[in-house]
Amino acid sequence: MENKTGILGNPLSSLKVLLVSLIVVGFVTGGNLWLHRGDAPLGEARYSGYGFSIDYSSMMQVQEMGLTGGVATESIGMVQGRMEGRSLEQFGVMWFKPDQLPSHYDSSPRDALKNVFDTIASSGTVITNIGEETSTTVNDHNVIYQNFDIEDEVTIPGVIGVWYCKESDMFMVLYLVHLPDLEQPDLHSPELVNMWLDYLDTVSCHASS
Repeated sequence: MENKTGILGNPLSSLKVLLVSLIVVGFVTGGNLWLHRGDAPLGEARYSGYGFSIDYSSMMQVQEMGLTGGVATESIGMVQGRMEGRSLEQFGVMWFKPDQLPSHYDSSPRDALKNVFDTIASSGTVITNIGEETSTTVNDHNVIYQNFDIEDEVTIPGVIGVWYCKESDMFMVLYLVHLPDLEQPDLHSPELVNMWLDYLDTVSCHASS
């Protein structure tokens, strides 16, 4: 499979991408650019590291980073992929140990997700329209997920979900934000949840590094 570094962003929508880049914990700077590797379906690439793997479009630019700046580690971090042109599509996978949750949260997927939303809000990012909790499974683990919107000059819709991987003793978080047409930002895709589920279906949360 051909190695690529993805496509560069459109400067006309760089502010929107910056807003999305700040969705989690307000990390300060980008991380290490990841070159695609692994076996994935034609037109897709596979990220594999830190005990998990996920497939994504080979047109995406993917980075590893820490959640509060710096670099990812075995116990906490994030991988983020972005594809931007006329449309915007960005996913992220976060991982962290249950004992890294603040003491006023339970060590449960529900409270882990609440912590993510609370942290986003405390960073100044405006999150609205948090949807009802829905559940599914991945790798035989129960996943809870919700819709949400990021509010700025435009509304950017997204889906985020979390589960506990007992094999790695890690909370895993997967999010996706998507705008099908940056020139018509009020146009939102009715397939957003299905797109998120497609990403989730490719995740192995306790793969070999």
